[in-house]
Amino acid sequence: IEAEGRSLLISAAAGSGKTAVLTERVAQKLLNRENPADPRSLLIVTFTNAAAAEMRLRIFDKINQAAKEHPGDPFYGRLRAQMENAQICTIDSFCIRLVRAHFHEAGIAPDFRLTDDGECKLLHNRVVASVLEEMHARNDEEFQSLCALFEQGQGDEQLAECILQLYKYSAAYPFADVWLDSVLQYYDNTEPMQTQWGELLMSRLREGLSYCISLYERSLLDIAQADDLFEKFHDFLVSEKFMFETALAATHEGWDAALNALNRVYFDTFPRISKPSDPVCKNAVKARRDYCKKEKEKLELLLPATVEEHKEDMSVLRPVIASLLQCVRLFSAALESEKNERNAYDFSDITAKALQLLVRMENGQVVRTPLAAELAEGFTEILVDEYQDTNEAQDMLFRALSKEESNLFTVGDVKQSIYKFRLAMPELFLRKSESFADYDGGAHPSKIVLGNNFRSRKGVVDLVNFVFSRIMTKQAGEMEYTKSEELVFSADYPPCDIAQGEWHLLEKGGRTREEALRAEARYAGKRILELMRANTPVRTKSGVRNAQFGDFCILLRTVKTAADIYAQELKNLGIPVSYEKSGGFFETAEIRTALSLL
Repeated sequence: IEAEGRSLLISAAAGSGKTAVLTERVAQKLLNRENPADPRSLLIVTFTNAAAAEMRLRIFDKINQAAKEHPGDPFYGRLRAQMENAQICTIDSFCIRLVRAHFHEAGIAPDFRLTDDGECKLLHNRVVASVLEEMHARNDEEFQSLCALFEQGQGDEQLAECILQLYKYSAAYPFADVWLDSVLQYYDNTEPMQTQWGELLMSRLREGLSYCISLYERSLLDIAQADDLFEKFHDFLVSEKFMFETALAATHEGWDAALNALNRVYFDTFPRISKPSDPVCKNAVKARRDYCKKEKEKLELLLPATVEEHKEDMSVLRPVIASLLQCVRLFSAALESEKNERNAYDFSDITAKALQLLVRMENGQVVRTPLAAELAEGFTEILVDEYQDTNEAQDMLFRALSKEESNLFTVGDVKQSIYKFRLAMPELFLRKSESFADYDGGAHPSKIVLGNNFRSRKGVVDLVNFVFSRIMTKQAGEMEYTKSEELVFSADYPPCDIAQGEWHLLEKGGRTREEALRAEARYAGKRILELMRANTPVRTKSGVRNAQFGDFCILLRTVKTAADIYAQELKNLGIPVSYEKSGGFFETAEIRTALSLL
């Protein structure tokens, strides 16, 4: 709250009070009588309009509370009036205001409007069809090869989808053209292990081989407990294990060495044994060995070519990919022309135009514009909430508005990043978290971890830590769930004898998926009724009361297919239920039919 003179990264775990910290930090800056901050000098960026409204309300409450303690003091009257112009907003609304204020430099009409998803989708489909038609008319050899790669009896549909995806992805970067240019480097004639693909495939190969070796080791330990199994299986298992170990060692010698070693892994007939002393152990050994046979077949698919074949493939593919990138650029230019004519843009367009106002590329280096330098002087601090959900373009915008990146206050939790499908880049947060030192009062960029959880009971916190520590790894979740990442129970709950975390495992049996869902829903409903009849205590801000139906929440992996079934079964048990149906206006049956006709 009080750290000054440096950029700070706050890793705020769930329930750690990050909104309270943000609010208090801003309030203290505004209410400092000796050196009060002008509300307009703080840029506070939140993820949603609702979060921005809540932040504004909390800050106003702090100001009003201080004003009550000093009745008649004009300082607070002026502050309340200035707060009307405070920039507490989403990144989209900030960019819209910036572009409207500097529309001339942005090359845009000031009365532009924003497109909705439906209009945007229709426009994209029309423009990409026009671009593909133009490319077909050119009858370019590389483009024809590109079409041959994508055509699978569906015309240009897959190619069009690829162009749209590449365009969308490039928009998450500050300079889309620069990113598109960088794609071609992956198709230079290099060793496979020097490419991102090769690194990924080799890593997966090593994981698979190491796991198979561990299964053989487990089997060798098991058969050591039974003489007949040891005599029959030991040499056989050691021989096959050695081949996997040889293949694993070869992965560090080179691509072709790994390919040849993997091809030399073979499987003899599994030894037969009548009336084994431990049939369960024998079956387990055979099952593990069968798994390794299937895994080896999958691993072979990871190395589909030799080094020379790979180089030949890349030389063929490079001009074809260049043609694909040309299609993306043509699409981008045609789409921008259409949008300029309509004077209608989507949020990513406005972010791009805002960024063009602040930075430009000169001799391969990113430099700030005079406007960015002028705006940066006006901000004493830039505070960004939900930083784990930003992308490269948004991050550069914040940095361009800062004072040499010395007054950035970013808050987030990479474990709560769920918007990668919207092109959020949690790796930005991870990169800073790994490079910043822990806060020690110095002037260098620092990080502070807020790990205390003030929201949940100890049983819930322990359960989360137990599960996450076993499944969250660098490979599976881009980070290790270590002691420094664990939630620390800090809530003030009264003692409770009721279980604070339970597992209920239901057997599906021979049920269909719908029957299983209905059985789950009935089981959940009966559990809710049990807790209601037991007058389960619930703590609220006003005290402790008995549970109500609105206190229960059912989380589903997908609402689209399961929510209706759950709602019906809960209602049958007399439980009131509310939920949001998935799918927007353009997904309803009537509108989809109309769109098809159009």
